[in-house]
Amino acid sequence: MTLLPISRLPKACETLEAPDFAIGCGDNQAVVAAKMGGCVMMVSKVGDDLLAPETVANLRRQDVDTCFITTELGTSRSVTPIFFDEQSQNCILIIKGANQQLKAANIDAAEALKACQLIILQLEIPLKTVYYTIDFARQHNIKVILNPVPAVADLDRYRLRLQVRLLYAE
Repeated sequence: MTLLPISRLPKACETLEAPDFAIGCGDNQAVVAAKMGGCVMMVSKVGDDLLAPETVANLRRQDVDTCFITTELGTSRSVTPIFFDEQSQNCILIIKGANQQLKAANIDAAEALKACQLIILQLEIPLKTVYYTIDFARQHNIKVILNPVPAVADLDRYRLRLQVRLLYAE
């Protein structure tokens, strides 16, 4: 599917017409790792909205183990609307949805994580869960990559400095 750019991004309080619209699951980091031949499992949450079942089904089709994805009732899955113009400037919104409910107990329940070689994290889950997962990984000699998106003002870089490899999206 090819999406068409809008002529320009809207200004504050402005409404513009867009030439196209599409909903897709996208290639998140788990899907990309699986496509590169990795044995990938995802520990996550989805909501009970209309998009959640297709999200999980898409991950399965892409060879991502989804047995540790649980459903959070009364919320939506995480979604990221992206708007871009002809110069490739973009505006991105992240709605964290059910990911905000991922807790340390979900990490502990995923016993298979202990056998992993690498854990990749983003900041779509609570910072407390990010720190817990990093400590979990250290206890089990698992490498960690943190993609610090979306940006979080109170991210403790000193705490992370010796424990994780940071990816920076520019």
